[in-house]
Amino acid sequence: MSLHDSTELRQVFAEGEDKRVLKAVSIAYKKGYCKPILLGKSSLIKKKAKELGIELEGMEIISSKKPLQIQLDWQKLVTRS
Repeated sequence: MSLHDSTELRQVFAEGEDKRVLKAVSIAYKKGYCKPILLGKSSLIKKKAKELGIELEGMEIISSKKPLQIQLDWQKLVTRS
C-alpha cells in the first residue's frame, strides 16, 4: 500500500528548479512517499521536467520569480500544516 492509498503526505521542495530535486521528487512521488509541492519559477520547473522526461501531473507548483518570495511562500506552507 502506498501513501497515495491512505494519506496525502505533502512535502515542500524549496529548490524545485534543480534537476536533482526534480529527479528525486519524481521517484518519491511514483513510489507514493509524498505529494510534492515544488517552489520556484513555474516555467523553469516545467522546462527542466520536460527535458528530463518527468511528468508533473499530481504535483503542485508554487511559482515565484524572486528568491525572497520563494522563501516567504515556503514559510507560509510550513505554518499552514
